[in-house]
Amino acid sequence: MTATTPLDINVITQAAALISEPDVWIQGANDDGHGHYCAHGAVLRQHCTPGDQHMWRQIMRRGGLTEEWNDATDRTAEEVAERFALIAAETTAADMADVFGPQWEAIRDLVRRVAALTPAELDKLATAWEATRAAAGAAAWEATEAAAREAAWAATRASAGAAAWPAAWEAAGAAARAAYVAAWAAARAATGDAAGYAAWDAAWAAAWAAAGYAAGDAAGAAALTAAGAAALALVVRDLIGEQFYDTLTGPLRSIGITVHPADAPYAEMVSA
Repeated sequence: MTATTPLDINVITQAAALISEPDVWIQGANDDGHGHYCAHGAVLRQHCTPGDQHMWRQIMRRGGLTEEWNDATDRTAEEVAERFALIAAETTAADMADVFGPQWEAIRDLVRRVAALTPAELDKLATAWEATRAAAGAAAWEATEAAAREAAWAATRASAGAAAWPAAWEAAGAAARAAYVAAWAAARAATGDAAGYAAWDAAWAAAWAAAGYAAGDAAGAAALTAAGAAALALVVRDLIGEQFYDTLTGPLRSIGITVHPADAPYAEMVSA
């Protein structure tokens, strides 16, 4: 990470170097299991700063290096490497704000922390998430969902000039694996809220990588959902009430993870 690049630049430069090796770049898949990668697959291979690879993918999509662009007829590995270089050279804090919203620094730090979750933390997070949902009850959870949806929609209208937001939203992929979660339903319903999606997806993917095969079981799925919900809450932190924000971020905060530096300590939150 440099003064002008808010994410670890090595993720992009090393991905570009990998793609530039003979017969490495492919189309139609992230990874064919035999040492061949598309642009996004090459980025996922980089672990210089765990978590940053997932955020870089959102930035890549904003910069036009989408999976569809990679797979276009007549595309070449040289063109992919050139696009990598352009994105690496031009990505700034303003780009991060366009993609992830005004709380992008907190979202970046959260994604990095989630990427480093230990198996024990994943278990605790899953338990905390299920307890939060049970304690809130159906009516309270529906209210939380509605508040997040309204806030996301308001943010979208206020940022109508940010063309990258709807573009990033269209890149939705991992969301389908956690669609049953109320917090995700709120973001998904706020059509055009690409910042909400981008933050959710990066946090979710980082948690998935940390969870490994455990992500396929019920506990792993709950942990992934909790990470995504906290990222979504960060995007609309200043737009939803404290109760709703605490509901979405409480599970992570309960196991000692900082979601936003200005958040009250968890003990104060639950005693309020």
